[in-house]
Amino acid sequence: MKTKHSTRWMVALNALLVALLLTPVLMAQSKTLPVDDFDYIIGTQNFSSSYQFTNKSLLVEGGEQIQTMGSNMIKFVLGPSYAKSRHGVKDPGINSLTDLAKESDYRQVFEMPFSRYFMWVYSFSTSGKIFPLHGPIPPEVLANEYKEVYELTRYLLTTYNGSGKSFFLGSWEGDWQLIAGAQPEIKDMEKRRAVDPLPDSPQAMASWGSTRQRAIDDAKRGTPHKDVQVWYYMETNMVQKSVRDGRVSVASAVIPLVNPDFVSYSAYDSTDPDKADLHTDLPKALDYMQSRLKPKPGLPEKRVFIGEFGVPAIHFNPQQQDTRARDVFAAAIKWGTPFVLYWQLYNNESETDGRQRGFWLIDDKGVKQPLYFTYQHFYADAKLYVADYGKKYHRKPSDKEFQSYAIQRLTASPAKP
Repeated sequence: MKTKHSTRWMVALNALLVALLLTPVLMAQSKTLPVDDFDYIIGTQNFSSSYQFTNKSLLVEGGEQIQTMGSNMIKFVLGPSYAKSRHGVKDPGINSLTDLAKESDYRQVFEMPFSRYFMWVYSFSTSGKIFPLHGPIPPEVLANEYKEVYELTRYLLTTYNGSGKSFFLGSWEGDWQLIAGAQPEIKDMEKRRAVDPLPDSPQAMASWGSTRQRAIDDAKRGTPHKDVQVWYYMETNMVQKSVRDGRVSVASAVIPLVNPDFVSYSAYDSTDPDKADLHTDLPKALDYMQSRLKPKPGLPEKRVFIGEFGVPAIHFNPQQQDTRARDVFAAAIKWGTPFVLYWQLYNNESETDGRQRGFWLIDDKGVKQPLYFTYQHFYADAKLYVADYGKKYHRKPSDKEFQSYAIQRLTASPAKP
């Protein structure tokens, strides 16, 4: 005969057994639960810095900091230089992009609730075999490039299927790579900006970019997936070279040959107040790059984004840094760029005397700068705006509606801690 106590005990035991059986399932599902996939436009990035504050890898620590700030996007490197973000430690078992994407620190960041991941992606098998460009890239090198990018794309689509995440696979400032083989005796960075690429370099770079784009497209066609995306981007950084002077650059000579999904602009030549008039030069540069693209089905009309700009504290006080950054945000958003990424969370550059250059949201003493709070308050307010808009109109704001809100919000009085 069962007593009340024995019945309760059996119910509790059954509940515990069910919980134990479901835990692995729920844990697996938790990694693919929908994320907040609204495009809040502004974000930041986490690359090798000169300091950090925990014993975690820089990749994980930075991801947690950016997540805590309220952002749903992040940018970092995926390639052979990954050890810089892991206290210099390399893993002998990592020999491909997919190997690295499976590594525990990267998995931890990929499983954070970010909806957009921007990455400098460099293949292991072709490291040192493509740049500097000297004539056509050998077919076997391009074949290896295709294979690694294809396999990475397939892995991301499969592993994060149904997650709401988008992965943007690209590279660092392409114009440096385009001219790397020309006049190598010129070492000064500013003087190198004036160097023109070798005549066959644009075609060689285009073959590399087209191979990557094709690998991503083929993997997407051949891999069942839903509510997850992988896109390809190429990055420019000397656009004014073409806009002002009509000279050869990635924007003028490579982008039209590849027609990548997106173009990233490391925008210092249009945002540095010593070199540019922001409100004139930035829209001209963005217009120029947009004009070099052909439309693609399923993608927005404007596919040029700001992949990098920064305001160094060594030249600007914290308030000026905040004001200047907000001005760049507003100018880029007014044009209609889908993303604007600030360089960066922690500073990565120092002067010869050891002083931090101050490309940061959090300084080397752990002090959060005014621009950090601009981000934090913007995200909080923007999420409320999107939620309230949904309650009122039963849909999300359109791109133009949110852009209008973002410009108004970012040009308001500076945020307080």
